[in-house]
Amino acid sequence: MKKPILIKDIKSFIGYVSKDISNTKISIFRGQQNTTWDLKAAVFRDKYDDRKEKKINEIIKKYNFDEFSNRSVYFDELIQMQHYGIPTRLLDWSYNPLISLYFTVAYEDNNDGYVFQNTIPKSEIYTFNSTVFKTLSEIFQVDAELDVLTFENEKEVKNILTKSILENRNNYFIDSTLRNNRIRAQQGCFSLIIDKKQKFIDYILVDIFQLFCREFCLNPSLKGDVKKLINYDLGEGADFKDIVDRLASVYRKKLRLQEYKAVFNEYINGIRYQNKDFCDKENITDVGDDLSVYSDEFMRFIESKIKELEMNSYELEQDDLIRYKIRKSDKAIIKKQLENIGITSTFVYPDIQGSIDHIKNIFK
Repeated sequence: MKKPILIKDIKSFIGYVSKDISNTKISIFRGQQNTTWDLKAAVFRDKYDDRKEKKINEIIKKYNFDEFSNRSVYFDELIQMQHYGIPTRLLDWSYNPLISLYFTVAYEDNNDGYVFQNTIPKSEIYTFNSTVFKTLSEIFQVDAELDVLTFENEKEVKNILTKSILENRNNYFIDSTLRNNRIRAQQGCFSLIIDKKQKFIDYILVDIFQLFCREFCLNPSLKGDVKKLINYDLGEGADFKDIVDRLASVYRKKLRLQEYKAVFNEYINGIRYQNKDFCDKENITDVGDDLSVYSDEFMRFIESKIKELEMNSYELEQDDLIRYKIRKSDKAIIKKQLENIGITSTFVYPDIQGSIDHIKNIFK
């Protein structure tokens, strides 16, 4: 992780953030008043349970608030919830570094604060009219409303879930329509994490085991007659359908690891029995010893893959982020400098609450 850059005034801060300007990349910023806080959305804090989101959604629907009705895209509803302080999986960012700096120093508490700078390709911020934005919105709407997932856009959903769960590409940045004055003023966008919910894993479980089987079977360390049988099967355009269906069933039922070994044994023996001409040609008669070794390896391979599969994280990775540290002793002067150029609570919160906070601050 990069060492934090110490900031004592606005001038030095602007100097740093102005260096990272590109035609193909964009920087977004997030201010946090306490350096000990994780980069974690509100719904994931305090012992997260994925039933929490579903319950929140049910309560919002029950009260039928006008603010959350008539939303053609679920993310618009989620952003409104975020606006009112309801816990969601969205994490706020701003295109304006001074807005984020304001959030870091607005409360002159006894904690050092951070401004995070995240520089990413412009193409990785998905706007409200993009396919990825709409698919992500559909995923979380269905997740919030249904116990068993079912999607119209199955191909796109599986593509996103597979990348998120198996390739750990689980952070997405979205830029929605500006449906309220606060988001407009704060020049906001959002990040969200696709966590490894059991519902998401179950939805693509067959695809997951198909990838696991292909990875194992294409391993160069496989040798002998077992390798010949697998290569022959793959050459015939095998899709591992029988074996992955059975492996998925073992996983769903939480059966013992030996069951994975048994499924692999049956898969290899099945190739032998169904392709006698090939076995005679290659003089494959008994694969017992090799099969015992490789089925043990397969069992251990699947065990390690499942452990990796179920490792969950609700926090945005910080390794590639720039952190600007503001000491508690410098917060007051930086806040005053921001006020001198018009970055006040009234500017950041262009509603009655922002004006009240500004008035209270004047007479503090």
